[in-house]
Parts: sequence; C-alpha cells; structure tokens
Amino acid sequence: TVYADLGANITLPCRLLSKDPMSFGNIGMRVKWTKVADDKALDEDVLLSMGFHKKTYGSFEDRVFLQELDNEDASILITDVAMDDMGKYHCEIISGMEDSMQEIILEVRGGVTDGVVFPYNPRVGRYNLNFHDAVQACVDQNAMVATFDQLFEAWKGGLDWCNAGWLNDGTVQYPITKPRAPCGGSNNGPGLRNYGRLDKKKRYDVFCYASALDG
Repeated sequence: TVYADLGANITLPCRLLSKDPMSFGNIGMRVKWTKVADDKALDEDVLLSMGFHKKTYGSFEDRVFLQELDNEDASILITDVAMDDMGKYHCEIISGMEDSMQEIILEVRGGVTDGVVFPYNPRVGRYNLNFHDAVQACVDQNAMVATFDQLFEAWKGGLDWCNAGWLNDGTVQYPITKPRAPCGGSNNGPGLRNYGRLDKKKRYDVFCYASALDG
C-alpha cells in the first residue's frame, strides 16, 4: 500500500521481475496500468505504453507519467493526487516471453473530512498577512493554507468567522453561519463571503488546514 497526501505527487511502483536484461528495453514491451473496481465493468484505464507510444486516459490524462528510471521500471508518477485516485491499481507488463501483473493500493490522506480548518492571525492583530506571509504562517502551525473545499466543509460543520482570510487559490473569503450586519450584511444568507482574487500584497488573516494526523 502506498500513501499519498491530497494534491501531492506519488509514485506507484512496478518493476519487471525478469532477470533477462534484454527483455525490457525492447520495443515489444507493453505496460498497462488499470484502476480496478469491485465491478469489473467499472475498471478505468490509466496508462498504456507500447514502445514510444504512451497514452493516458480519462481523469488521468496529462497527469500520469511513466517513470522509466531504467529498463525494468514500469512505475507511474501520479501528479496532483485527488481523493478519487484512491483505490486498487494493476500494473501489467507484457514482454513477449512472459507477462506479469502487480497490484498496488493507493490511500489518499488529507481529505476534507479528516482534518481541521482554523482561522489564524498573528499576535499583533488581524489583517497583517499578505499571501506569502499567510502561507508561511500556516506552515509554522504545521498546517497548510486551506482550499475552498476545505473551508466549505468547515462552514457546513458550523464554522462562523467574521474576519476575512486567504485561501490557497489566492482568494480572500470568510464563512458565516449566522448572518449579521458587520459580517457581510444581515440580509445575505449564510455561506462563504468571497472578496475574490486579490493582489497578494494585500493583508488579511488566513485559513489554515491541518490534517487530523497531526493532532
């Protein structure tokens, strides 16, 4: 089993087990990666490699690459890991003389459900962080700047905070569950108040996200 953090890059290992040094470098060698489901009809093609021809499929297109560190390496690199990538993968190597199939399970951590979003401002007071400072402030708390989805989930869980903070996409937003005049107006319904993408030199607070694994 391989563990990956949401949004990170991860290598799923697969190697030709043959001892024949010629077998992998030859053009007749095929590598097929599949994401397998309990129902075989729902299996998803990930990557197919035949010699110089390589193709990726569906949500994996332009996001998955064959690593090819050496002639026996059929590992793939998945970039920008998503929660949907979690599951079981089969790596099939078909090299004329012999076929081999290896199974790898990918677990993705850092989903919006297993961590906590918290607003942060330095002791000197609110609205003191430009975007660069905000990123560093979260790192200093063993966290990272929250995504919109993470803040949205926190809002659904009851987070109500009247100070606007940076999110990782460069927007400035804040979650309101109890609408009131100073916090975007009492006439507006509950939700995320969004100032949009702002100049990263402007100063606000920040919403950080720490996975529950960090306590």
